[in-house]
Amino acid sequence: MKKCCFNFKLIVCSVIIISSITKLTHLNAQELNSEYSDESIVVGTGWGFSSGLRESGLGLNFLVGWQKAVGQKKRIEINPYLTFGTYKAFAIPTDTREQLFKSTNLGVDSHFHFSFLTLSAGLFANYTRGMYSNQGYFNDTYYGFKGAIGFKIKSKWEQLSYELKPINVLVGNKGFLQGYAMYTMKIKLKKNK
Repeated sequence: MKKCCFNFKLIVCSVIIISSITKLTHLNAQELNSEYSDESIVVGTGWGFSSGLRESGLGLNFLVGWQKAVGQKKRIEINPYLTFGTYKAFAIPTDTREQLFKSTNLGVDSHFHFSFLTLSAGLFANYTRGMYSNQGYFNDTYYGFKGAIGFKIKSKWEQLSYELKPINVLVGNKGFLQGYAMYTMKIKLKKNK
């Protein structure tokens, strides 16, 4: 029961945070009529799994990053980001002990836009730390490659765009594997005058 409440609280918190940011930026977008730069702030939330050398679990993660469109048609974006999440060995058949762990990724992605479809590839470094139930603590570092597929969602405001990325896969050393679905919001920054 505690596991279910923990995950439910995380989901509720993420929905409140994303909806609050969306409402605030919608109010600001209505007031702004100036041009925006090719740079954006990106925020998002997702649900998925993480598995490594000594850990395996399901959980909620959050993303914050910066994005810059490059190229003549601005169809390529460079995106340094930070994701962080909390995972529990909930409903995963495993022979490991009960565990709770946090996973943080620092990475850089390149996004390629084709109409409404987005393909992404990148590199990441991960730091995972956690504890076994009454058995001690663990921590590990991983690094590897990331791939993702997403769909752009149109917005009536020039400043905002949304993206649903149902497939995000990170594969790293020491058997590290992380996968999640994520909903992101991109907030364009104003041009310097």
